[in-house]
Amino acid sequence: MLPAILTQQFLTRVVREFPVEGYIGSEILPLEPVPGLKTMWDIITKDAKLAPFVAINAESPLADKAGLERAFHELADVRIKERLDEDELISLRMPGEPDVVTGLAATQRSSAERHIRRTSDRMAAQVNARIEWMRWQALQSGVISYDDGKVIFSVDFGIPDDQIITLTGADRWSITASADPLADIATWVEAQRLATGRAPTRAYVGANVPGYLVANSSIRTLLTGTESVKQLLNPANILNFVGSLVGLNIQRYDTTYQNTAGTDTRFLGANQFILMPEPRQADGEVLGDMATGPAKGNNFEPGMYAWVKEEEDPWATFVGAGIHVFPRLYHPGWITSVNTVGDS
Repeated sequence: MLPAILTQQFLTRVVREFPVEGYIGSEILPLEPVPGLKTMWDIITKDAKLAPFVAINAESPLADKAGLERAFHELADVRIKERLDEDELISLRMPGEPDVVTGLAATQRSSAERHIRRTSDRMAAQVNARIEWMRWQALQSGVISYDDGKVIFSVDFGIPDDQIITLTGADRWSITASADPLADIATWVEAQRLATGRAPTRAYVGANVPGYLVANSSIRTLLTGTESVKQLLNPANILNFVGSLVGLNIQRYDTTYQNTAGTDTRFLGANQFILMPEPRQADGEVLGDMATGPAKGNNFEPGMYAWVKEEEDPWATFVGAGIHVFPRLYHPGWITSVNTVGDS
């Protein structure tokens, strides 16, 4: 029998308070509760036409309907659990601890309780990683395609085709002698501003991009004669320098997760450059969010939850975490995503 402290309510608080280090997607697409397991959202297009002149005493002309396209999708059910058998909980010890002395039931029980909490943390980490994966799939490609043989779905979030860009030939940023990143960024910023009426203010770049900027010939020529050139020409400072020239807050994102094969994989592609305005605007408009719906395992409340279940004969304890969640992009036109080196 588990103590009262290891209840579903307690472990849910544990997984929600688990520190998610290095994930920045929640700043862009935060969790937003919804009432059910199906969500609907409006994809909003630019609407900045001039009102017409009208003769005195004449009737006002009708305006065009707002540019809206309605999208629907079921929330994804993200769940994982671990089984802890009786012999594991009796004989386990924490890393760095001596072996548990047989007969000290209180010591064994304390170790078992801590192990269950650590298992809850690990389950929470895996659920959080999947949430972050969904965010960056939507942001960098505008599409989530998933097929593990059991669950299959594909969703297009509507980022305009001309804002999903792949550089080719001598324009690739890896070709540092000919590429012109500053001109490229200026072009993308202006095109997005004209298309949406919202000027990009921030960019997220993959792990390789700062190195391309440091080695770029045009940037090095620009810095010739600058006293602080040695300080600027390194990956730690180059993003601030380039950002100051093009009016963007540029941030490198290099956090990884382990795929099903156990290989470290980046949430944001190493060669990717993503432009966007502030995700939450002064007029209340937002780029998007992560809809999260109620779950029976969470007492019909939305958000991340945990559970613990005991079985008898044979004795086993199951610990798990989960969430019903799905990304929504209200303004997909606010995003420009560039593969800076193509397929090379």
